Amino acid sequence: MSSIVEKQIEVPKTAIPAIFVSHRRGLRAILPQQSLLKINNVVSKDQAKNYIGNCVAFYTQKKDGTQRVNYGRIMNTHGKSGIVRAKFSRNLPPKAISTLVYVKLYKIGEHEI
Repeated sequence: MSSIVEKQIEVPKTAIPAIFVSHRRGLRAILPQQSLLKINNVVSKDQAKNYIGNCVAFYTQKKDGTQRVNYGRIMNTHGKSGIVRAKFSRNLPPKAISTLVYVKLYKIGEHEI
Protein backbone atom coordinates (compact mmCIF):
# COMPACT_ATOMS: atom_id res chain seq x y z
CA MET A 1 0.00 0.00 0.00
CA SER A 2 1.35 3.34 -0.95
CA SER A 3 0.10 6.51 0.56
CA ILE A 4 -0.09 9.54 -1.60
CA VAL A 5 0.25 12.84 0.17
CA GLU A 6 -1.65 15.58 -1.56
CA LYS A 7 0.10 18.89 -1.57
CA GLN A 8 -2.18 21.85 -1.19
CA ILE A 9 -1.17 24.84 -3.20
CA GLU A 10 -1.75 28.19 -1.57
CA VAL A 11 -3.45 30.54 -3.96
CA PRO A 12 -2.60 34.17 -3.22
CA LYS A 13 -5.60 36.13 -2.04
CA THR A 14 -6.55 39.04 -4.24
CA ALA A 15 -9.75 40.04 -2.45
CA ILE A 16 -11.36 39.89 0.97
CA PRO A 17 -15.13 39.36 1.25
CA ALA A 18 -17.22 42.03 2.93
CA ILE A 19 -20.95 42.42 3.58
CA PHE A 20 -22.93 45.41 2.36
CA VAL A 21 -24.65 46.41 5.62
CA SER A 22 -26.60 49.53 4.72
CA HIS A 23 -26.48 52.91 3.10
CA ARG A 24 -25.15 55.76 5.19
CA ARG A 25 -28.01 57.27 7.17
CA GLY A 26 -28.86 60.31 9.18
CA LEU A 27 -31.79 60.97 11.44
CA ARG A 28 -34.11 61.96 8.59
CA ALA A 29 -32.17 61.13 5.44
CA ILE A 30 -30.63 58.15 3.68
CA LEU A 31 -27.48 58.81 1.65
CA PRO A 32 -27.37 56.17 -1.11
CA GLN A 33 -24.11 57.59 -2.48
CA GLN A 34 -22.19 55.99 0.38
CA SER A 35 -22.42 52.34 1.36
CA LEU A 36 -21.45 50.83 4.71
CA LEU A 37 -19.40 47.63 4.49
CA LYS A 38 -18.38 45.11 7.17
CA ILE A 39 -15.07 43.50 6.16
CA ASN A 40 -14.39 39.96 7.41
CA ASN A 41 -12.08 39.75 10.46
CA VAL A 42 -11.94 43.54 10.91
CA VAL A 43 -13.18 44.45 14.38
CA SER A 44 -11.65 47.83 15.21
CA LYS A 45 -11.22 51.27 13.75
CA ASP A 46 -7.44 50.86 13.60
CA GLN A 47 -7.73 47.69 11.50
CA ALA A 48 -10.25 49.35 9.19
CA LYS A 49 -7.92 52.29 8.54
CA ASN A 50 -5.58 49.93 6.65
CA TYR A 51 -8.21 49.47 3.93
CA ILE A 52 -8.88 53.17 3.20
CA GLY A 53 -8.28 53.75 -0.51
CA ASN A 54 -8.70 50.11 -1.54
CA CYS A 55 -10.79 49.10 -4.54
CA VAL A 56 -14.15 47.39 -3.94
CA ALA A 57 -16.06 45.26 -6.46
CA PHE A 58 -19.76 44.35 -6.44
CA TYR A 59 -20.69 41.55 -8.87
CA THR A 60 -24.19 41.02 -10.29
CA GLN A 61 -25.50 38.70 -12.97
CA LYS A 62 -27.61 39.81 -15.87
CA LYS A 63 -30.49 37.70 -17.15
CA ASP A 64 -28.39 36.31 -20.01
CA GLY A 65 -25.79 34.99 -17.54
CA THR A 66 -23.05 37.56 -18.06
CA GLN A 67 -21.55 39.31 -15.07
CA ARG A 68 -21.64 43.02 -14.43
CA VAL A 69 -19.11 44.62 -12.09
CA ASN A 70 -19.61 47.83 -10.14
CA TYR A 71 -16.33 49.22 -8.80
CA GLY A 72 -15.91 51.51 -5.84
CA ARG A 73 -13.40 52.85 -3.35
CA ILE A 74 -13.25 52.75 0.45
CA MET A 75 -13.47 56.35 1.60
CA ASN A 76 -13.22 56.28 5.40
CA THR A 77 -14.15 54.40 8.55
CA HIS A 78 -17.59 54.53 10.17
CA GLY A 79 -17.78 54.22 13.93
CA LYS A 80 -15.52 52.18 16.20
CA SER A 81 -16.39 48.61 15.22
CA GLY A 82 -14.55 48.30 11.90
CA ILE A 83 -17.30 49.36 9.49
CA VAL A 84 -16.05 51.30 6.44
CA ARG A 85 -17.72 53.74 4.05
CA ALA A 86 -17.40 53.08 0.33
CA LYS A 87 -18.45 55.05 -2.71
CA PHE A 88 -19.28 53.16 -5.91
CA SER A 89 -19.40 54.35 -9.50
CA ARG A 90 -23.12 53.54 -9.48
CA ASN A 91 -25.05 53.49 -6.21
CA LEU A 92 -25.78 50.04 -4.82
CA PRO A 93 -29.47 49.11 -4.84
CA PRO A 94 -31.25 48.51 -1.51
CA LYS A 95 -32.01 44.98 -2.73
CA ALA A 96 -28.29 44.23 -2.41
CA ILE A 97 -28.19 44.79 1.37
CA SER A 98 -26.58 41.80 3.15
CA THR A 99 -24.89 40.54 -0.03
CA LEU A 100 -21.17 40.06 -0.60
CA VAL A 101 -18.82 42.63 -2.07
CA TYR A 102 -15.11 42.05 -2.49
CA VAL A 103 -12.40 44.37 -1.16
CA LYS A 104 -9.37 44.19 -3.44
CA LEU A 105 -5.94 44.28 -1.85
CA TYR A 106 -4.67 47.25 -3.84
CA LYS A 107 -5.21 50.98 -3.58
CA ILE A 108 -6.77 53.15 -6.27
CA GLY A 109 -6.86 56.88 -6.74
CA GLU A 110 -9.77 59.06 -5.74
CA HIS A 111 -10.90 59.71 -9.33
CA GLU A 112 -10.31 56.22 -10.76
CA ILE A 113 -13.76 54.87 -9.93
